[in-house]
Amino acid sequence: MQRWMHSLVVVMAALASATAHAERYAVLVGVSELAHQPRSLWLDGPRHDVAAVQATLAAQGITAARTTVLADGVAGATLPTQAAILQAMDALTPRLVAGDSVLLYWSGHGVRNPAPRKASQEPDGLDEYLLARDAQVHRRTGALHGAVRDAALGARIDAWQARGAQVFAVFDTCHAASSTRTAAPAGLRWRGLQTSQLGSGNPPTGLAEVLPAPRHRPASVVFYASESHQRTPEWKGAGLFTQALLAAWTPATPSYRALATTTLQHYQRLAATLPMARSVWPSPLFEGNLDAPLWGRSTAPTTAPLADAKPSMPLPSGVQAQLTLQRPGQPPQERAITSTDLGTLPAGTTLLVRIRNTSGHSLDMALTHQPATGPAQVVYPALLGDSNRLEAGDPNNPALWQQGFTLTDDGAGPESLLLRLAPAQPQSLPRNLGLDDTKGPAPWQARIRWQVKG
Repeated sequence: MQRWMHSLVVVMAALASATAHAERYAVLVGVSELAHQPRSLWLDGPRHDVAAVQATLAAQGITAARTTVLADGVAGATLPTQAAILQAMDALTPRLVAGDSVLLYWSGHGVRNPAPRKASQEPDGLDEYLLARDAQVHRRTGALHGAVRDAALGARIDAWQARGAQVFAVFDTCHAASSTRTAAPAGLRWRGLQTSQLGSGNPPTGLAEVLPAPRHRPASVVFYASESHQRTPEWKGAGLFTQALLAAWTPATPSYRALATTTLQHYQRLAATLPMARSVWPSPLFEGNLDAPLWGRSTAPTTAPLADAKPSMPLPSGVQAQLTLQRPGQPPQERAITSTDLGTLPAGTTLLVRIRNTSGHSLDMALTHQPATGPAQVVYPALLGDSNRLEAGDPNNPALWQQGFTLTDDGAGPESLLLRLAPAQPQSLPRNLGLDDTKGPAPWQARIRWQVKG
């Protein structure tokens, strides 16, 4: 689920009490039944996932009074309609004070839809939606109703963090849909649908929201069950990722990295027992400062200048990296990205970096801007704490990413962009921005240098 919610952009985090009176809260969502859809699209696992998470949270100090449950098939829970979910998240906001912690957990189906233009665009031009109980497609307009868009979740998380709260978000959902799978063995279900699979009707007017651009969330931690182009399985009535997470999560777990590492170990052991090929195992994603203590406050990572690694590896097959340079009043010039010095450029010059991935596998990617003085500035991932994974694409459905820059003359001297790309390792923890550690293959890299004169 490369970034399901890349801009998702939907991101989240789990963190802890900073004051003596800080509280821990949880919002748990489990959507098993789709009231307007055929039963063949329903899931059995979310109701069991939510109940299992509730039991684990009791050991984490989150009381029933501070836990909001929106799930079908769970005693005492509110039905998980789109309106009820968003209202529950909004209702929690004024209760939060600095130092509080919030766990947001969601188990159910996800779909992807064409995205409206927004500040942080998905590589494939799609938004991710989590299906609520009342999901259906409007018969006349084709609009998706009864689903929560990634940006709507992100706006609520921003509101929680604006109150000084920490957030831990876990999504045992899929953001991709595929109808190419063969029939699943008994007990194995894939979470994730195509919008075209959903039945249509005449739902009431949906919630109209004007959502702000996503904010940087440097203190957040988010666990996703899969990359945005993948689906995640449930096995015999429970989400595979949730099973692995809860097996790993104990009161003694010291950090998010420890939780993520042990979750992956359990996940791989569980997946190996399922009647499915390893080639279709999803790759869980983990975002944020994983070195923060579990239920402890995360801090924003700082970025020092990144040194060039030598030698640079070849550009991965099926990947194109292009630079378009346009000086004021002149036609654009396009070239393949290589390490180069563009020399002196006039103020107002624009640079456009474009990555096209048709390799069939995901990429680990980092793009940083090194000004003449001061720390490097992260360009990709777009939000600090996001995963640096660029999703998979193929020749028929390429994954595209681009970012433009307008150069200004601050008189400070030479500056540069450093781009690094490497094939992503399945079922792996995030790599650092240098992509030069031991967690995967050495990266291809290119540094583009220039100086601006007014």
